[in-house]
Amino acid sequence: MSIFSVADNKIIYADVTGDGREDAIVPIDCGAVTANFALSEVYVYTIQNGRATLLAGISDKDMERDYRRYYPDAESYWGVNESGLKVKNGNLEVDVLADGPHASPQYIVTLEYRLSGETLSLIGKPQRRSFGQ
Repeated sequence: MSIFSVADNKIIYADVTGDGREDAIVPIDCGAVTANFALSEVYVYTIQNGRATLLAGISDKDMERDYRRYYPDAESYWGVNESGLKVKNGNLEVDVLADGPHASPQYIVTLEYRLSGETLSLIGKPQRRSFGQ
């Protein structure tokens, strides 16, 4: 059996389009009911003509690819951190867990994305910090 969840309390409202209006950054988790992890996706919506409109999305597969591009020796990627979404200076920042064992990852990695049209593009090298900090 599978799960699919949107945690209402984790939706972020911030301007990522630069139009002065808040957009909705919506985290979604998918996985198996018996698993101790889930796969994450993040979607950006805006209001156009009075309706919610999907602008862009990114998945764990995309974020892992972006992480490994700068850290090719990475041993593991564990997905989005529990409170891993924020917007800073109009850019989406996603904190993911990486390397080390699943129960105690070695790093929190911040991936920073800029929305350009319908694409979230990584900005610069992801920053790693010790998970224990």
